[in-house]
Formats: sequence, C-alpha cells, structure tokens
Amino acid sequence: MFLMSVTAISCSESPANYLSIGEPEYITDLPIIKNIELIDTVDCEVYGMRSIKIVDSLLIIGTNSSWNALSTKDKKPLANFFSKGQGPGEFNYIPRTGEGYFFTKNDSLYVFAQDHNNGRILELNLTKAVANEPFKVTPAFNSPEINNICWATIPCGECKAFISRANNNFTGFNRYVVEQDTIYSLPLTQQIDQITVESEDDINLLSKVTRFSPQADKIVEFMIYLNQINIFSIDGNSGKTICVGKKLDNISKIERQPRFFKTNTYITGSVWPQGFGGLYSGYSEIDVQKLLSEHNTIQFFDWDGNGICEVKIPYQALAFDLDFENKILYVINQEDDMLLRYDASEVVAMYNNHN
Repeated sequence: MFLMSVTAISCSESPANYLSIGEPEYITDLPIIKNIELIDTVDCEVYGMRSIKIVDSLLIIGTNSSWNALSTKDKKPLANFFSKGQGPGEFNYIPRTGEGYFFTKNDSLYVFAQDHNNGRILELNLTKAVANEPFKVTPAFNSPEINNICWATIPCGECKAFISRANNNFTGFNRYVVEQDTIYSLPLTQQIDQITVESEDDINLLSKVTRFSPQADKIVEFMIYLNQINIFSIDGNSGKTICVGKKLDNISKIERQPRFFKTNTYITGSVWPQGFGGLYSGYSEIDVQKLLSEHNTIQFFDWDGNGICEVKIPYQALAFDLDFENKILYVINQEDDMLLRYDASEVVAMYNNHN
C-alpha cells in the first residue's frame, strides 16, 4: 500500500498552468516548403557568428566581441564596430543584431543598441561606419530602469525601450515600457505577467527571445521552452498568442520533467515589415547529445499571426534572416559556424500572395 501511495503521488498531475494572451489561436495547416535550394556558403571571414540582420544593402553579423557589416551584393567586409570594454562607447555585453532598432535620420542609417548592464541605449551612425568615416558610439538614452536585472531590453524608438525582468520571487516576468523618465506596464500583458513557475530554478521555462518591429509597432516573444509565440502592440492594447499545433504546452507538466528532457522550442526569431519568423527546434538537450537533432524548422507568419509557410533546415541552426528584396534566406549553421544562403523566392511569393 505504501508503494502504491508513492506511485500515486508521483504520477499525480499538477493543476494545468498555461501562458496565453486571451484564447490562443492554433495553426494546424502551415504549408511546408520541402526543397529550398542552397545557393552558396558565404565566405565572410567572421568567426563565432551568433546573430544576423539584413538592413538595406547591409549584411550585419554579430559575434561575442563585435558587429561586422558586409555588403549584400558582393559580401565584402565594410566595417567592424561595437566592442566590449568599459569605455564610453563600449559594451559590457554585445547585443544580438536582431535586438537593434534601425532607423533613418538626415539621410543616414542609424541603430540603437541596448547596453542594459550599464543602464543605457547606445547610438551609432551606420552610414558613417560603413563608409570608413570617423564615427563614435554615443549614449542615446540612460535610465535607472534599464539595468542588469533586465532579461530583455529592446529599443523601440527615441528614448523608449521595452524591458522584461524577473519578479521579486524570481518565478515569473514583468513587462514594462520605459519612456523618457517614466516606466509603465502594459494593460494586455498584465495577465501573462501573473503566470509563474513554482520554483525559481524553473524560471527559464518562461524565458523568451524578444523582437520589436517599428513598422508593425509590435513586440514578438518567441518562447524558448513553450510551443507558442506572443504578439502584442507596444501600447499593450491589442495582441494574441499563437501556437503551431493543437494545444499549448502545460507549464506545470514541463516543470516536472528533468532539465535535459525539456524540449527546446524557439531558438531565435526575426522581424520584417511583412511579418516575422521563428526558428523552431523541437529537440531536447538529450536529443542533441545523442545526435538525434537532425534539423530545425523556420516558421513564417504575418503580423496578424497567420501562418505563411515553414522551411526545414537540415542541421542545427543558430540564427537566420530573410532578404525580401533579393529573395534570399540567410542561415547560420551552428555546428560548422558557417553562413549559408538559400533561394527564398517561394517564401517571398507566399507572403506576396497572402497579402
């Protein structure tokens, strides 16, 4: 009877716990592009690639030590900028390229990049940098609310940033917008800010990759351990949760799983004026160690959260971006530290046909 009691307790289910903005929308018929054509491997001579961003005619690759700009036309290196250090224009930690806020001012291309460990957003004139003109990385925005307890700091414009930081119990996240000297929570996300895990050891279950689109004026959260994506306007008045599948992951159930058996879902994401895309894994750490992780999937959506298509990549990828103008998909192969280019004509056509 004692053994039966122990078994019953160990097998009992915790109350269901889901994170969703309103009723989730399920996508069960995402079209698959089976054979996307490999164009070539980019010989960019950048090592330790972590992130990638296409901006105008620039291919920007991020590493742990810098950002590197190349031309999308001939792949020639144009500039190397952002460095780690304690200097006026140096970073404590180099941000991902997809976290940057790119904008045009006085006919020049600029970027805001977060340096939350030093409580600031930094600004760079990219046009000067790639033209080999003298340039400086200068503070654009300082705030005591932007600090090293932020898990995400995303510039959203002049003196404005979206931040996500752990609650006092370290069991969940609170989302805020910092603007000038004020900080405020978003009406729509307050409900998901209340979703927590039981132990601070499991807070990573609620972690996410966060991106912002100036054109859509929306934040996208790609959940790292849950099979869902959250989309909401920066004013917090509209948004939704989408799921490629038939059911959201139950947080309480995943909490009970050993760490190495937890499934990795969205590794990273990218945003464009036309929509956004998420790099989906679907493998656990034990799968990776057993060499069972044969491929990743890139899922594409529009800004209403409708599925456009998905593409399978035959290896473990680390980052990607889509060049709509030239119809090229760039993917970083994590295993070989290589940047590959694919013919994305079909993906772009499906976006155009959808719109």
